[in-house]
Amino acid sequence: MPTEYQNRHIKGSVNIPLYFVRRQLSKLKPGVPYVVACDTGTRSAAATYILRQQGFEAYVLKGGLQASPLGPP
Repeated sequence: MPTEYQNRHIKGSVNIPLYFVRRQLSKLKPGVPYVVACDTGTRSAAATYILRQQGFEAYVLKGGLQASPLGPP
């Protein structure tokens, strides 16, 4: 979600809310591995599923940003 991204994100990341993932597929590069993250990991699991179904290499950030030391608090 945009508000989650404003509050905490990984430097250099791009915000694509789950409800826009299908519309943004053309902007993603095939052959590039993507790590998908949200606040808790739930929506990112759904987005990862969509990406994989479309042939992208995608992974979920386990536990979401709340569990990650990568994003600023």
